[in-house]
Amino acid sequence: MMFKNNKYSKWYFSIIEKAKNKNYTIYEKHHILPKSLGGSNDKDNLVNLSLREHYICHKLLTKMTRGEVKHKMLYALHKMCFSGKYGNGSRLYEIFRKEFIHSLKEFHPSKTNKDYGDKISKMATQSWTNADDRRKKHAKDMKEKWKNGTFTKEMSRKNGQHGLRGKEAHNTLDIEYKGVIYYGWSELMEKTKVSKHLYKKYYLNGLDPEPRIGTDGPIPTITSTINTKEGSV
Repeated sequence: MMFKNNKYSKWYFSIIEKAKNKNYTIYEKHHILPKSLGGSNDKDNLVNLSLREHYICHKLLTKMTRGEVKHKMLYALHKMCFSGKYGNGSRLYEIFRKEFIHSLKEFHPSKTNKDYGDKISKMATQSWTNADDRRKKHAKDMKEKWKNGTFTKEMSRKNGQHGLRGKEAHNTLDIEYKGVIYYGWSELMEKTKVSKHLYKKYYLNGLDPEPRIGTDGPIPTITSTINTKEGSV
């Protein structure tokens, strides 16, 4: 059974039946059986409610359902609260917001649909496929934002480090090389020409990587060594 047989169901259908005989100056249409639960746009599934009644009915729907159905009703109520049209009471907003967040732990699409992540990834990829004009416009807009100060380093840091390098980015690695600290692989490469690959393959093994800069092929028979924290190698 989709709806519980409780007092909230009785209140809900009582409001619906009374509303059918009212004439409202200001009203909103309400789906008696919500669309997310399979309700249609047929006339017999629609009723005019006052704004207050509409909000109350959606609150009642969260009390007369369970499981995934309840999650859907909490989401509908969440959207109402978030829109700012209803529920000015901060306590009520907090209560139903917490209920919705809790229900997400069990009924978020990523929990119920194993292909959800792949689907979202594909959608994001496809949105930029064959979109040269969009890319050019985005690049132009971003250059303009950096130029006029609309987009700042602080904003960039909050948005995933885009455009930040070295010590400007809060999660950059501190890399020690020959007694000097470099902020990130890019700075190490720029100032010493030592790549991440050379650093890990040679320096961390006690060998001087600089003779290998720009070279290919096997390691020479005689390789210079460097002093490490443990001593000479």
